[in-house]
Amino acid sequence: MKRFLVFLVIFIILAAGITVFTSIYLDLNPKKIVIAVDSSYNMNNYWTRLTEIVKSYESARYSTFTLITDKMTVHSWDTELKTYKLGSIKPYGPQDITVFLDDRRYPELKKAAQIIIITDAEDTSMFNKDSRYKIIQMK
Repeated sequence: MKRFLVFLVIFIILAAGITVFTSIYLDLNPKKIVIAVDSSYNMNNYWTRLTEIVKSYESARYSTFTLITDKMTVHSWDTELKTYKLGSIKPYGPQDITVFLDDRRYPELKKAAQIIIITDAEDTSMFNKDSRYKIIQMK
């Protein structure tokens, strides 16, 4: 019985240590997520629902976010996803989601572990080559 108790104490200490170490490591090295929003005129019909969709990613633990549109960077890396800034943006102009491939225009794309694109574009095949891209199709 004594051996079992020693084993149990050592196991609990090791499990707690691994948990604390993992939490500290993930806090210091968060997953970088870029949320890219198509702000073309076509998205005008979906704009009211857009904030809810973007907010659903806020709860991702151990993550930092960048929020961009096809026209501008809304905010760069931050632990908080500032969805309220989308309220001041009005959809306009032609649709060009290929800008979400341009890492010179958006340098955050180079560092991102995941890139989420919210659009209603029919052709998103140009993003299939990179596994970091996830397309959310608005319908």
